[in-house]
Amino acid sequence: MIAPSLDAKEDVEKLRHERNITEYAMLSDAQETFDLYGVRYMPTAYLVGKDGTIRWQGDHVAGATAEIEKALAE
Repeated sequence: MIAPSLDAKEDVEKLRHERNITEYAMLSDAQETFDLYGVRYMPTAYLVGKDGTIRWQGDHVAGATAEIEKALAE
């Protein structure tokens, strides 16, 4: 799961802890990453398959649950 973030690492870790989010947020020089993945709004999260293809994209990480389960079953 990739969840690009513009926020400071400390803020991301605090939010992950508060909301019990187990996915890892990708911190980077955001504009290049946002351009690469086509991020147009925040939040946006991606599920990337083993082959590098984007299997799911959306604005709510919980929405990826079925795709994550499907990918793990493969």
